[in-house]
Amino acid sequence: MRSLSISTATVAAAVALSASRDLAAGPVLKGRVFDGEASSRAVVEARRHGQTYDPALKTAFAGKEVTVDLLDPAGGGKAARSWTATTDESGAFSVDTGLGQWPEKALLVARADLGGLRGHSVYLRASEESQDVHLYPATENAARVSVERIAVAYDIEKPGGTPSLRVRVRVSFGNWGGDLYVGKRSVGAHREVWRVPFPQGAAITANTGPYPGLPGWSLSADGRWLVIDTPIPGILDFDRQGPFEVHYLVPPRQRFIQTYKIPVDADGQRFTAWCQHGEMKLTSEALQSSDTHGYPDPFTQQEDRKYDVLFRSEPLPAGETVALVLTTDNVAIGQPVSLGALKWVGGFILVCVLAMLAGLALGPKGPPPEAVLGSLSGEEVLDRIADLDARFGRGKISERDYHRFREPLLELAAEELHAAAGAPPGTVPAAAGGLPKGARDILRRIDEIERDGITDPARIAERAHLLEALLRALRGEGSRT
Repeated sequence: MRSLSISTATVAAAVALSASRDLAAGPVLKGRVFDGEASSRAVVEARRHGQTYDPALKTAFAGKEVTVDLLDPAGGGKAARSWTATTDESGAFSVDTGLGQWPEKALLVARADLGGLRGHSVYLRASEESQDVHLYPATENAARVSVERIAVAYDIEKPGGTPSLRVRVRVSFGNWGGDLYVGKRSVGAHREVWRVPFPQGAAITANTGPYPGLPGWSLSADGRWLVIDTPIPGILDFDRQGPFEVHYLVPPRQRFIQTYKIPVDADGQRFTAWCQHGEMKLTSEALQSSDTHGYPDPFTQQEDRKYDVLFRSEPLPAGETVALVLTTDNVAIGQPVSLGALKWVGGFILVCVLAMLAGLALGPKGPPPEAVLGSLSGEEVLDRIADLDARFGRGKISERDYHRFREPLLELAAEELHAAAGAPPGTVPAAAGGLPKGARDILRRIDEIERDGITDPARIAERAHLLEALLRALRGEGSRT
């Protein structure tokens, strides 16, 4: 049998010929074009009469000129190339692009005149397979646009072993009309459909939308917001109405406040905010219903950690503002000072001091607390109170048991502070004169810090040290090094 031998020159010539043919022909874009507004009316009317969706109901954009633009991703949405074709009686068209190949991440949009209005399609795939193209007139009117889902979730992630606060947001829309909702103007010619806060120092870890490979969210000009600027199409392209999802990490903090403004009506779907069970707490005046039983991850449905949920059952009207206040346990984020513990312990100390100054120091009621808790030191009493408050805040004990267990602890702590102020048993110390001068100075400094706010970590740490110094001053222990 003879061996088959092909020269290198022959192979090179064949490859060159093939490449020249590809370059001449190029990718072909083809599909069928439909009047989105007229087709949507027909589909909605059929549904009202109990009919299922039938593509035959759609109105073909027949015998008319359509232009397809290849968008330049770096050109602010301008067309890098354009092709024009005339549809046949079924609305079909075919465009020989003349390109050697599709550019990476190519975005295509079809446009045409719809009886005096400019109609646009959603982003089209760079594909030679035929695809349905729906042309919609653009609108700023959100009357037929609603929010199908709004979900915000907070938890702790440890990339590289360092705790970070993770924020995840998911928004899905419903446009039940036959138009293309392009949002409102924000700055200049820029439009946006939705925006969410983006904290300083945040780092995006995931950014997706209904178009594969195309980020769903853009950063605002001032860097303070993440915005959806992709138009929301009508009912014929419901798979391009969402979801839009973004994840980002921020440096951990014990108090984190975010405000979400609702630009369009939320119809039939409640706003849900989630936080990690047992380590976080969410509050909001706009979302007053909660469930702290612990649920799977709302974004992945995985069971590896549990979440509490805060929600509102009624639809949210456009213009509503939802402020979320997140409090995170210090242990979860690796910080030595807990804002919650400071409020429990510090608040208790100050209440006791004010009680002594007003002559309201608590006396023993019923069995002396020493008979039950006499073995506890002052620090242990405060720790017990803080732990009891934390358990009650997490719903671990009933309100009745909470007050029953807390009262004797308060009595014992008040008696110890009473004795530490130098008063003999059974007497009440003098108001201001009964406190050491150092304690009065510490109280003044604590009051200054609280008036100025204690959100700064340095102030939080200073307040913690001052509270410890106050307790030592009341006991006459002096300063420690």
